[in-house]
Amino acid sequence: MGNFNKKILCLFILLDILISPLYAEVITVGQEPGYDFSQIQAAIDFVDENDEIIVYPGTYTENLQIKGNNIILRAHDYISSPGLQGVIIDGGHKAPVITFAGTETEGYVVSGFVIINGDSSEGGGILGNGTHATIRGNYITYNNAVNGGGIHGCDGIIENNIIARNLSSGNGGGIASCNGVIRNNTLWNNSANTGGGMESCNGTIINCILWQNFAIIDTQISNSSIPDHCCIQSWEGSGENNIDVDPLLKDPNNGDFHIQIKSPCIDRGGNVDLTDDFEGNGRPYDSISWKSNAFRSDFDIGADEYEGYSPYPFHTLYVPFDYTSIQSAIDNSLSYGTEIVVSPGTYEELVDFKGINCVLRSTNPQDPLVVENTIIQGDEINFLITFSGSETCICTLAGLTITKGLRGINGNGTKATIEYNIISNNGGIHDNFGMSSIDRGAGIYSCNGMIANNIIRKNDANSEGGGLNSCHGIIANNTIYKNRAWGYSVHPYFEFWYYGDGGGLSECHGIIQNNLIYYNNVYSPLILQEEWKMIEKRRGKNQNI
Repeated sequence: MGNFNKKILCLFILLDILISPLYAEVITVGQEPGYDFSQIQAAIDFVDENDEIIVYPGTYTENLQIKGNNIILRAHDYISSPGLQGVIIDGGHKAPVITFAGTETEGYVVSGFVIINGDSSEGGGILGNGTHATIRGNYITYNNAVNGGGIHGCDGIIENNIIARNLSSGNGGGIASCNGVIRNNTLWNNSANTGGGMESCNGTIINCILWQNFAIIDTQISNSSIPDHCCIQSWEGSGENNIDVDPLLKDPNNGDFHIQIKSPCIDRGGNVDLTDDFEGNGRPYDSISWKSNAFRSDFDIGADEYEGYSPYPFHTLYVPFDYTSIQSAIDNSLSYGTEIVVSPGTYEELVDFKGINCVLRSTNPQDPLVVENTIIQGDEINFLITFSGSETCICTLAGLTITKGLRGINGNGTKATIEYNIISNNGGIHDNFGMSSIDRGAGIYSCNGMIANNIIRKNDANSEGGGLNSCHGIIANNTIYKNRAWGYSVHPYFEFWYYGDGGGLSECHGIIQNNLIYYNNVYSPLILQEEWKMIEKRRGKNQNI
């Protein structure tokens, strides 16, 4: 072959390599005449890299073996709810419904299928073998395995799936050993020995519903990364902005996993890179008009994005019109969905949230004049605002001046949202040395939710954390100034005294960002001159306090 012909051949080969992705084939699978294939596996065996397989409605009794090449394998339409309908892949209780080679990248997409009746030691529905394929918008149900009844070993993106009624005799009824991104899935009524919903998943877990799963150990989630913005039944673990309020799924017993108009999952998800939900509806969708920092975005939690206006709050009480006291309004609130709006004035009372996830706010939390004139005033001998500790980020305290409490806010570990308040002059009655009556956290103590956009000033503790102490959530965009932490002394014969610790903040180990913190101080109390002279004499040297 001459050099010219060789060059022409090389040119054609190069052009074929460059343009072949532009001419990726679309292969159809259906159970009626006219489709390319009648079985999904036959189509998988036929296609090349970057091809797309579209499967039309029907039940395909197969156990699919993925070959490792990156293709799109999708149903003709999105899954629908309620019921088992659309494109059903039935594993026949013989093996996993889908088994990956493990070499696939995120470019391999499996979407829109009902994946049912798989049975395996690992991954009854989907066995990933470490694949990075994308698992999107499937209904994975009635699968069995020793580990990972629904999905096992998928390290790519798992999103917008409904994972329900899967069973594991070992770990992870819904999902096990998946270490990629797990976002906006609904896991319901899965069962296992450990981790009914999810077990040993150490990637990113965000915007998922885990509800009514069952296990002997850790009913919802076990041995996994810290979840974020999830709705998890009876959740007492860590993580930001998780809630444990009933997600109000429409009718999951009959396969309807839409969230209802009053679901607490509406507009409470975190920001993610998603444009649609499990049915193809646009994501995000702004359903709630008035929002506090409890709402980080317009994304919903779970596989479904509610489309329409949600009338949150569903129950509004006005103080002093409906009730003359704030506490009476709280006592008559719903467990979720009540907003208490307080008109300007001074309310001399102690307030206890008692675990109720309500919103307590002024008429306009972002108007400084309204905040300054809507005052909850204590008696300087009791905690002014008390949380039980069981409140979630849904519970909100906003736009109030909180003053003259022994402690302004006593959180007991609450995850409540505290924003746009003025928290000032708390710390109780001062003694002759000017020392406070409370040992630590005079302004805010043990609040682990979002503390944002507050003015925290002139609060005094006699040991540490005049402004804030032991708050381990997000502390952002606050102005914290002129708070004090006093030390204290013991009788001079014991030669023991010390300065206070952290006038502004102390022992707060969450995220602290974008705050203005200044003119906070720590002190040691004055010691009488006669006592100081005795100390000097005993120590044999001169010192200053």
